[in-house]
Amino acid sequence: MRDYKFRGRRKDNGEWVYGYLAFIYVSGRDASGFVYTDTAKIYSQDDCRSYDVLASTVGEFTGLKDKNGVEIYEGDVVKVGTWRVDDETGEEHFDPIEECRSCYVVEWGGGHGYPAFDLKPNIRWSECNDLSYIACAEEAQCQVIGNIHDNPELARTALGGDES
Repeated sequence: MRDYKFRGRRKDNGEWVYGYLAFIYVSGRDASGFVYTDTAKIYSQDDCRSYDVLASTVGEFTGLKDKNGVEIYEGDVVKVGTWRVDDETGEEHFDPIEECRSCYVVEWGGGHGYPAFDLKPNIRWSECNDLSYIACAEEAQCQVIGNIHDNPELARTALGGDES
């Protein structure tokens, strides 16, 4: 069975916590049942404690890792391209994929009738499933370079702002 893992930013100190997600409901009711509040808790796998987190920062683990083994979460900003190592210096160089942007935001498409994680904006050669394609591709890889909460400037660049 697949684990559904999440991350969220703690309300008390702003640190990221990782684990299982629970939303808290209040006793008030409306015609459809419970009244939803903006309270979310992450139950940590590491110390078996729960933390109040900002619901707007909650992101689900995609089940994928980047080229460096870093887990990829909803809301991450990833760089997509090829990496090569210089034989003489041992330095790693990044080459963006021709005619593509170099960074993308990882989004959940369930709200748009597409129940999967994907990259926004779409990569030029496909309309969907770019994240899965990149995860399995030999000619391209992705690397987590930040997230939309800690690095809003990266998100603006990825979603159509300046690429400089």
